[in-house]
Amino acid sequence: MSSSFELTLWQKKQAALLYHFTSLEYLRGLQQRIHDLMKFADKTLDLAKLENRDSVLIDSRWGNRNTSQNWSDNAWGFVADFELDVARDIALRSFEKYDRSGADQCARGLNEYSMAWATQSEEDEFRVMIESISEYARLMDNALDKTTNESRFKDFNFACAWAKCKHQFSKLPKFRVRTDVEGNTGCKPFRTGVYVPTDDPNGSLQFGWSGGTLGKLINCNTFNEIGKDALIAVGRRDLWFNEQKMFLFATSAKYIEEFRERVIWDGVPQVDLAPSAVARKAFTARPTTWYFVEVVEGEFETYDDNDIPGVILKRIRVEGGDVCPESGYYFTPVNPTSRRHFKQGEIMPIFQSTLWKTIWQWDEQQMCAR
Repeated sequence: MSSSFELTLWQKKQAALLYHFTSLEYLRGLQQRIHDLMKFADKTLDLAKLENRDSVLIDSRWGNRNTSQNWSDNAWGFVADFELDVARDIALRSFEKYDRSGADQCARGLNEYSMAWATQSEEDEFRVMIESISEYARLMDNALDKTTNESRFKDFNFACAWAKCKHQFSKLPKFRVRTDVEGNTGCKPFRTGVYVPTDDPNGSLQFGWSGGTLGKLINCNTFNEIGKDALIAVGRRDLWFNEQKMFLFATSAKYIEEFRERVIWDGVPQVDLAPSAVARKAFTARPTTWYFVEVVEGEFETYDDNDIPGVILKRIRVEGGDVCPESGYYFTPVNPTSRRHFKQGEIMPIFQSTLWKTIWQWDEQQMCAR
């Protein structure tokens, strides 16, 4: 067995994140969150029945559309199916089979049904739980998504994920690169786990699995010329997070024409948009060969986290029609494609819906291109 291939610290962090997001423990954490949601929904439905709320919600126009009974008969099924899918996925891990969760489908299904039968505080709490589940599941789903020819985890997305999750890694697992275990783009790997590109230190790691038919290794995400230039100009520590440095790069003589329309609006510099603008243009994907990254069981190593800065996460919620309190990216669950940038002072729009209020939420992954 050979171990002459050494991972950089950033590659070790990527490997740690991928093994974390695809672990059985992480999947069981998703299951527990769904169980907590089901308990809350059951308790709220029981209270609605006890208080006979449905009696004032049935009308000639909408019938029982806004009632708790309608939600129980129809919307509840999306949560139940979601829970069954996760239970199935837990069982399939014994056969080294992996799949994305049904979090997005569940959230979209629930959006179709009125919660007028719940109090505003009950509905708000339910929404927060759904949003938390979706956010939690998205990291796992992105690591397991093989529906396109390239991974959803680019360097940029890894940096965002590390900033969010690094508090869970007081130490990093110790890894061994198995140069005797190779994989190829387009093929299922011989062993389930994380793989590193053999020929590109800037190429993002990815997860592949040997069970079933979905786990093949796909194209390697790596920097194109713009990405390489950004890394050199800004440096690993500030790449994606230092808005001023990213803006200076985007408006440099070489790239001003490439990024002018994205970072300068009506002559006004939009410094906070520079990281996402560069990220959208900084990557390419290509086939390669891969080495298996093995976890050395029970062994850990300390690390210096100075290369990736922390990010302060915010919880801002703004009702449609109100003024944007801070410039940045927001989204609303009312519309799955609503994510967009707002300037401070701008009026947040309202999506017409008889079922849901338009509540805009601060996107924690401000710079992550989607």
